[in-house]
Amino acid sequence: MRKILTLALVSVAWLWTSALALPNEISYEIQARLETNEHKLYGNERILFTSKADKPLTELYLHLWPNRFAEGSVQVREMGEISFDMLFPNGPDYGYLFVQELKLDGKETKYSIDDTILKIELETPIAPEQTVEITIKFVVKIPNALERLGHDQGNYYISWWYPKLSVYDQKGWHPDVAHAFGASEPYEDFAHYSVELTVPSTLVVGATGQLYRETVNPDGTKTLTYIADNVHDFAWVADARYQSETLQWEDVTIVSLYFPEDAAAGKRAARYAKDALEYFSKRFGRYPYPTFTVAEIRGFGFAMEYPQIIQQSYMLYRIPEPFTILDSVTAHETAHQWFYGMMMNNQLEETWLDEGFATFAETSYIEHKYGKDANSFDTNWLKAHGLDFVIEILKESHERAGLLSTYTRIAREGREAPLSTPLHKLPSGKTVLPYQKGALLLFALENLLGTEKFDQVMQEYYRRYRYRQVTAEDFIKTAEEVSGRELREFFAQWLTSTKTLDVGIERMISQKIENKYVTRVLVSQQGELRLPVDVEATLTDGTKVRQRWEMLDDQGTLTFITEKPIKSVTLDPDYALPDLDRSDNTAPKGLDMSPWLDHGMLHGRPDDGLILGVRVMHAYVGWAFGLGRIVFKQSLTHNFCFADRCTSQWSFTQKDDGHIFATDGAIHFRWQRDKTSVQLSLSALYHNRYDVASDPGRVFSVSASYQRSSQITKLAMSYKVGLHAWDGEYTFQKFSWSQEIRVRQWWQTLWVQRTVWGWREGREPEERDFSLRNFAGFRAFDVQSAWVFAQSNELRLPVPGFNKIDLGPIPLSVGGVAFVNIAILKAESYAVRAEVGLGVMLGFYGSPVVYIEYPLWVNAQEGAQRGWIVRFEREFRMGF
Repeated sequence: MRKILTLALVSVAWLWTSALALPNEISYEIQARLETNEHKLYGNERILFTSKADKPLTELYLHLWPNRFAEGSVQVREMGEISFDMLFPNGPDYGYLFVQELKLDGKETKYSIDDTILKIELETPIAPEQTVEITIKFVVKIPNALERLGHDQGNYYISWWYPKLSVYDQKGWHPDVAHAFGASEPYEDFAHYSVELTVPSTLVVGATGQLYRETVNPDGTKTLTYIADNVHDFAWVADARYQSETLQWEDVTIVSLYFPEDAAAGKRAARYAKDALEYFSKRFGRYPYPTFTVAEIRGFGFAMEYPQIIQQSYMLYRIPEPFTILDSVTAHETAHQWFYGMMMNNQLEETWLDEGFATFAETSYIEHKYGKDANSFDTNWLKAHGLDFVIEILKESHERAGLLSTYTRIAREGREAPLSTPLHKLPSGKTVLPYQKGALLLFALENLLGTEKFDQVMQEYYRRYRYRQVTAEDFIKTAEEVSGRELREFFAQWLTSTKTLDVGIERMISQKIENKYVTRVLVSQQGELRLPVDVEATLTDGTKVRQRWEMLDDQGTLTFITEKPIKSVTLDPDYALPDLDRSDNTAPKGLDMSPWLDHGMLHGRPDDGLILGVRVMHAYVGWAFGLGRIVFKQSLTHNFCFADRCTSQWSFTQKDDGHIFATDGAIHFRWQRDKTSVQLSLSALYHNRYDVASDPGRVFSVSASYQRSSQITKLAMSYKVGLHAWDGEYTFQKFSWSQEIRVRQWWQTLWVQRTVWGWREGREPEERDFSLRNFAGFRAFDVQSAWVFAQSNELRLPVPGFNKIDLGPIPLSVGGVAFVNIAILKAESYAVRAEVGLGVMLGFYGSPVVYIEYPLWVNAQEGAQRGWIVRFEREFRMGF
């Protein structure tokens, strides 16, 4: 009876969805049983596929997404083993999808598997409008992983878990393997799902679709049957500890599943989801499904969208309430119910088409709810607690500023790739910004069309393409037709180029004519991106008036005629456009000046006393009370383009601190080669040490250095020489070389080897010999030598049970470290120093911060300091 009823439901849904003229008609019927003692899913699947291709199909492709967790997968190789290890907090626990049996129309068929792709070579091609049945028996090993498919501490977060047909569209099949790129969600078809999940009866489950039936089984399990129509996937979560908060918005039931210790945040998540559904439904088109679930999971730091359900890391739930991060992330993933959820794009080819749209929607929602200023914080909460003044202090801390900051930094550095660049075709050393620039494109379009017309575009886009696959061309056509404007050039600038916008106000000129105040604002554009820019004038009585500079040329003059004088003028007051440099967006521009307060003790000279002065732009001038004289300093820096990026830099510094008159200059050339960062630096300095206790005199030196860094190796060399030129009184040479290699030994265990060599001849002022501790990384020995060759070896390994400790929003970690160091020193004769020891490393998960170590053995007592040593990690990183 149950099977007959299920088939009837499938047939009804099939007839309904076929009227939508989908590219292909697909239905999934899945029965899966979760065995929590094995952390496995045992499944049976029946796929009905009706081809809508215009020619016979000679093969079928299915995705086996769990195979991305297998050793040697494409994802592992792209991530690198060191990063891949961090997915597993308690040791290697690889996942897979194993096909036990596969039949086509009731007959066993041959197939081949390449990474996450299963290919069926058809003996008889599938004709257009022909329906075939694929039945599969399969097993999924759920890894103890912190990624999008996994389990941890009894919490199951299940996605991309069953054999799934690849998309066949106008371009043919899309058998794309699972990649490790930042945004690389599957390209999928819409389908009907009937899914039976058999789980232990103690588990609380949230899933895509509607719960149609729940059956209690005599073996201590229950079977939950879910039905979902017009969705591209089926995902679910399960946990015995889940508590829930249920809200209703119109006819949509919203459920928040959360852990008991995060109850307050879990209840807020339900409200956030309701607010977001309501806001997005109003602006983009109504949410059409009857349910929506927000689930807290044990994944590390991420959030992910699936049809009718979003999964969010517990770390987000533990961020203090005054921050809007949980609301912001919930809004972003909820927005994906429209963009990627109902309008499905190929993320590998056009990532911006969902991530940019979701980021735009999220930012717009946050601005609507909390205002444009300080919306990284819950401004309503701040006001309720009498902290209105904090909003003014933190007004620049808002979501749109974050988008602009990331985009402008990458663009100024010359590392940006065009927005339309497919992720798998990204040139080495370049970065595509689908989230940031994708959102900025839409804000610019909204600014161009006006919010009312822009919303009409979005609603028509939703109406035309709901439950369909979309491309950028679909959105462009919709925008042009609804707005009645030619927008090809607008989109071409944003999508296929890296043109930039850099507008500024040169000055403003005001005069009174016939009892009117006439103000001419001189504006200019230094970039190549052509976009209309709003100009806002603030009158002396607080009134604001606006004009739009259409940017007909690189320069323009806007005329304001007002009843009151104009106090100030601002370009792009709403932060709607990606201006590279906003420092010249306001006029009149006040003098860049501020007080200067300093003290000699901060520089090792307490007798210099208090220093009071003023900073004017890049120069500092002040009076040192202990010296009874004027001191000053000034510095200039400028970035320039070299090779593949614009991160190279020159700098010039000049100062007189009452003891040393110094002039320093340097130039740094930076570039990228494959996945390696390279820097070549040249510098020169002149110091007149006219009032110092030791080493007085004049110094003139030049130096060169070379650095090369990748994930595995680091190389650094430097050479410095003191010359007699410019009356230099010190002659010397100093050379240093170091190389560090990091090699994975096994799970989360690294062998780090650092080899160094240094020598010097002569001596520059206040110069010390090479220190075994600072230069070579020794713990017990702090011996100085003018010639050193040394090697340090560390073995860093996790401590079971302490590798990931949940305290607050960021997990802590305790690990072990063993070290063996040896050095050869050269003075009058050669000497050897060696040491062996153990220690612990403390930090955040995946990121050691501090080491506490003890040398157990040293080969010589002379110069050795036995005891606990505390040192800090040179480079700090978070994430996988």
